This record gives sequence, structure tokens and C-alpha cells, in this order.
Amino acid sequence: MWPATGPGDAGVRLSEVSAGGPGFWVELRNSGAVPVDLADLELATPAGASALLSPGALAPGDVVVLEGE
Repeated sequence: MWPATGPGDAGVRLSEVSAGGPGFWVELRNSGAVPVDLADLELATPAGASALLSPGALAPGDVVVLEGE
């Protein structure tokens, strides 16, 4: 569920999603005031598809784009 609700990740928001089709992607933004470690955060769909995010810090104001297949 977004915004993320785990410890220390309150600043992570799902900020943009592509309209679908080829080149599907989502953008996550850290709207908080402190860096957030993305390790062990999971992005999941109602259909059961999911992906664990790679470890790494997302600085305040930074974005990361996740691309699908």
C-alpha cells in the first residue's frame, strides 16, 4: 500500500504511473526530510505480481523510476 507504511519509510510516495502498454513504469519519490533505504520494500499489484526494491538510499526530494517488462 502506498504511501509506504513501514518503519522509516513514511516519505516514500508513488508519484507517477505510466498509462500501461509497452514500457510500463512507476516513479517513487521521497517527499520526506530524511533519506529512506529502499531495501525490503515491495511493490505489488492486486493480480499478485510483485517486485522487491533494490537496496539503496533515496535522498529527500529524489525519485527512482522502476520499469516493467
